[in-house]
Amino acid sequence: MARLDAMKTFIDNLERIRVERGITQVELAELLGTTQGNVSRLLSGGEDIRLSRCQRIANALKVSLVEMIEEHAVV
Repeated sequence: MARLDAMKTFIDNLERIRVERGITQVELAELLGTTQGNVSRLLSGGEDIRLSRCQRIANALKVSLVEMIEEHAVV
């Protein structure tokens, strides 16, 4: 999987999990120790993410990093 594809999948899964759990961007920001503006930029793909940050995000959501980069079928 190409780096950009993996990052897009990560962001798509982050948004899917956030919505499924009813977490607002503000609440996600609090979980991650950042601002809502940073979360918004992250979700819009306007911010490059390092692997260590991806792991912290996955940990905050209590999911594996693998789950965050796996493509999920749209039902």
